[in-house]
Amino acid sequence: MSDYKDKRCTDQERSAAVEVLSGAMADGQLTLTEFDERSGKAHAATQRSELVDLLDDLVDEPAGLLFGPGASTAVAHRAPSDAEWTAHQASDAQRHREMVLARSRSLVTGGGSETGFSLAIFGGVTKAAWQVPKAHWNFNIFGGSDFDLRDCRFNDPVTTLWLNSCFGGADVLVPEGVRIEMGGLGIFGGNELVVENGAIHPNSLPEDAPLLLIRGLSIFGGVTVKVVRG
Repeated sequence: MSDYKDKRCTDQERSAAVEVLSGAMADGQLTLTEFDERSGKAHAATQRSELVDLLDDLVDEPAGLLFGPGASTAVAHRAPSDAEWTAHQASDAQRHREMVLARSRSLVTGGGSETGFSLAIFGGVTKAAWQVPKAHWNFNIFGGSDFDLRDCRFNDPVTTLWLNSCFGGADVLVPEGVRIEMGGLGIFGGNELVVENGAIHPNSLPEDAPLLLIRGLSIFGGVTVKVVRG
């Protein structure tokens, strides 16, 4: 198979590579996330060398397996059964949850200010990668504010965002691992909590996870809080 690197791959070879990846996931060599990533690359591959690179750490002589004599029948791995697929999904979800909970314990560092203030009038305010105070007061008048908490650190285990809007609003991005309590009053407006598909719902977190309280008044405006996976 010395010349395989100079050849473009076929649909049959792409499918064979995906079968190997499926079997590797069933055997515990790949997580569900890794399988999704590699199988996507396999389907998009144009060169045989790309397929070999995807399998190189999983099987011996992947080039011979995919392109050698009898390659169409040489793939020894099997696709996972429905039960195995479900088990791997559950295992992957559990590992993800453990990672999120471990990370959430490091979000509260202290050392910052007790209170903060921001104002948007006929414009906008963006806060990102910041040390979040115990309480932050935000006012939006014919304007809007964006709060990105994904790379932030909290001064206190319990943080309150007072988001007040009149003909305006605020959007808050929150990482997994933070409990959220929605509150406040809406007059021709309101607050909304959105949990990204696959993200851990804040209501399912333990009591020692950081807590974010959403408070304030919205008049012809509102607040959207979105929990982002990852």
